Amino acid sequence: RSPECSVPQKEIEEFVRNQLDSSIKILSSDRTNPTGYELDVYVPQNNFAIEFNGLYWHSELIQESKNYHDDKTKACIRENISLLHVFDDEWREKRSIVESMIRHKLGLSKRIWARKCNIAVVDKEESKIFFNENHIDGDTKGFITYGLFFEGTLVSAIKMRAPFSKRWKGSIEIARFASLRNLDIVGGYSKLIKFIKNNHCEQIISYVDTRFGGTGKHCEKANMKLDHTTGCSFWWTDRVNRFNRL
Repeated sequence: RSPECSVPQKEIEEFVRNQLDSSIKILSSDRTNPTGYELDVYVPQNNFAIEFNGLYWHSELIQESKNYHDDKTKACIRENISLLHVFDDEWREKRSIVESMIRHKLGLSKRIWARKCNIAVVDKEESKIFFNENHIDGDTKGFITYGLFFEGTLVSAIKMRAPFSKRWKGSIEIARFASLRNLDIVGGYSKLIKFIKNNHCEQIISYVDTRFGGTGKHCEKANMKLDHTTGCSFWWTDRVNRFNRL
């Protein structure tokens, strides 16, 4: 393994160890798991693993297959292991968000029940700040943002936009959904989806990025149904940063 990726991987592993009791087993570069793949950081008790992706060593220059990461994710899903992929630049530039995502996967987020929250429109500037500080992909364009407020504080937000694909004309697409770092708003997504259906449109579409270890269960709880699975996407990289494929 290259020096370029070993230091951040060790930092991630140390962060995980600091979150858990010393009696909980945490495996490093583990090949004993049932997936057939090496898992950089693996917590068997939580069925949770982390894959650290250095931008050079995990690019097409090195990887034999462009489906390598997707295949590893699917193998983990089959074994009921939630695999979180973390890119080099994300750990470097958005560490607090990544740490919050890891803590959530470990079941350590503070819980707030959505029924105790009020829904209100979030103004453009507050929406931009909220997503940049709490969503791994930052803010994006949309025509309206609704938020869940707990005791006057914005704790979760959802932004909507018109779908890019003509196939979904007349529908609303979820552009962003995020909760305040280190908080789990129980039932928050379902409450917001129900509100949107009642006030905007019955037909709502969303995408689930499986590289973050999710399989869309929050969508199912909101009575949404899987339509199809897309192929792999990609970024360009100069070995230090990633750039949008467009």
